[in-house]
Amino acid sequence: MRHIIILTIIFILNIPVNALSNEKRYGQCIIYLKQEKYEEALRCLKEIVKNEPKATKAYNDLGLVYAKLGRLDEAIRQWLKALSIDPTFSL
Repeated sequence: MRHIIILTIIFILNIPVNALSNEKRYGQCIIYLKQEKYEEALRCLKEIVKNEPKATKAYNDLGLVYAKLGRLDEAIRQWLKALSIDPTFSL
């Protein structure tokens, strides 16, 4: 019954199904980041931006992960990508 209600809400609000799964996946990425599991966070966040190329927060977090891994050039690229999507985004 719960699934039917959720699907009805998705249909009524016209929410893309992968947007919901990306939100859940993003939550898992943040857990990896907080647990300092940077390689897992990196894979997870890359998947998010692949599915949602304008995911500004995910690009910002990718920058953070790359910085934690000592890959500063790549970190800067990700932060610039976030700013190119939304120039008002606060890093």
